[in-house]
Amino acid sequence: MNLHLDRRCFIRLIIFALAVPAVLITYLCMNYTRAVSAENALESSYLKNISNLSAYLENLDNALTKTIYCGTSAAFGEMTATVWREAGFAKDALASLPLSELDLENSYKLLSQVGDYAVSLNKTVSQGSQLSQEQLDQLYTLKEYTQSMRSQVVLIEDQLRTGAISLKKVSSSISGSSDQQALTLSDSAEEMEESLSDYPTLIYDGPFSDHINSTTPRMTQDQPEITKEEALEKAAAITGLSAQELSDQGDTAGNLPCYNFGNEEVSISITKQGGYLHYLMNSRIPEGSAISPEDAVAIGSQWLEQQGYDSMQESYYEINGNRITINYAYAQNGSILCYPDLIKLTVALDNGEVLEVEASGYLVSHQQRLELTPALTAEQAAQSLSQLLTVENSRLTVIPTSGQNEVFCWEFSCTSPKEEQVLVYVNAQTGAEEQILVVYTDENGTLTM
Repeated sequence: MNLHLDRRCFIRLIIFALAVPAVLITYLCMNYTRAVSAENALESSYLKNISNLSAYLENLDNALTKTIYCGTSAAFGEMTATVWREAGFAKDALASLPLSELDLENSYKLLSQVGDYAVSLNKTVSQGSQLSQEQLDQLYTLKEYTQSMRSQVVLIEDQLRTGAISLKKVSSSISGSSDQQALTLSDSAEEMEESLSDYPTLIYDGPFSDHINSTTPRMTQDQPEITKEEALEKAAAITGLSAQELSDQGDTAGNLPCYNFGNEEVSISITKQGGYLHYLMNSRIPEGSAISPEDAVAIGSQWLEQQGYDSMQESYYEINGNRITINYAYAQNGSILCYPDLIKLTVALDNGEVLEVEASGYLVSHQQRLELTPALTAEQAAQSLSQLLTVENSRLTVIPTSGQNEVFCWEFSCTSPKEEQVLVYVNAQTGAEEQILVVYTDENGTLTM
């Protein structure tokens, strides 16, 4: 009996001895998983912060450019407020990075003084005074240093995203680790700081493409509702496919109810009211580029005419991966470009096939505008422009406002002393500066900011 008990005790001891390491291993694995998860979350947070810093610096650079070319005190006040705000956001993003033991005095100084200087200049302009040449030169200097800082930040961001720098190791590098890879972040930050060492005391899609809102679309609100069978016939006609090749992909509700059809390669949406094309998407990947951008623009214009979209005029385009996306806006009376009435169209550069169409802007905003007679001539409206800008050409336009309204403007395409292309929109009735856009053009198209 005692022998049997001793044997059972012995077995229990063995089981206990085996269980303890297993429990310990499980505990360590769980802790390790938690640690890895926390480390990944920390890395994601740092990457988001560096991305935000890059975006804020881009916005700041763009706002500084617009500030320089403001021609009225009202527009100047709005832009200097933007400069001050984006500089503050950039400071917050910089402070959130794991670089607390580095001396980033120059970086913080630049961001602080950019905002403060903009505010001080606004006080001068709001009192009716003009900026002196020295003040303009200082604004240009601030812009140059901001661009330098952003270039360094973009480089750091690229290194993080490609894995050249591991943010997981940043904390240990700051605390004294000998890991050389992690030190690269600090080295890059120090290089950025050094580039600002002599800083003196003291930021495709075409313009107006984000105006789509939740209001009832003008094109569909008074139109009768069509049946799904009728919508399918329209979808087949637009895609060039038979009705049998398109399957029902459900309906869309919201402010723009639609019937949706498609197959493995093509998706198309037709509005329930009026039977208008909402969007077309073809997932085919073009092989090569045999068509010029000019020919692609002509193909897009012809396609829109065939679909019943008359008087559409191209504005800006972007080329990406053998595809060109073109922005077309409605030209009322053939001359007044109405930017809210926007259609984006993508053409394959290998064979000219129309791959994508996005007509939300047109469906939401299109109308015949009745009162489009300017109170000011182009010459009178140009009096609101900055003396630094040279007008190359002008035209009448309608642009959307942030308050979901529209304003009738003269659009002035200008050149700056730095050979930058600047678009200025002056109210055709009041002469107020409504909008300033800086145009960036390269071989892939045009970007406005």
